[in-house]
Amino acid sequence: MTRWIALLVAGWTILGAAIYAHHPLSEVYDEEQTLILEGEVSSFLFGDPHSMVHLRVREIDGEEHTWAVEWRAALQLERQGWNAGVLSEGERVRICGHPGRDPGVFRLYLRSLTQLATGRTTLSPQPDDSTPCAR
Repeated sequence: MTRWIALLVAGWTILGAAIYAHHPLSEVYDEEQTLILEGEVSSFLFGDPHSMVHLRVREIDGEEHTWAVEWRAALQLERQGWNAGVLSEGERVRICGHPGRDPGVFRLYLRSLTQLATGRTTLSPQPDDSTPCAR
């Protein structure tokens, strides 16, 4: 019986640490704002807990920034038909999402991605979504 209690306590401790480690989006990203970026993929990291797209974007003034775009976990993306080889370096994409709260960091939480060469789009809509990403 003592062994079962010890296992139960250990399980709850590990679960609690995992839940604590996952940040709410609103702490990092401004969910009231929406940005649409168009640029070239410089890298695509397909994995967990979040996949990442690094996007080179040339601004109107000619300045170039690399945005770190956080996407869903690999398993969620696989369910939508995406895999590690679906985006390649240099590919042009349009990404819509929520910008990071610190504008100097160039972060975005991806809500939709369109591959410009093929027109393929993925959406991560939320209930009652009225952002430009859902259109």
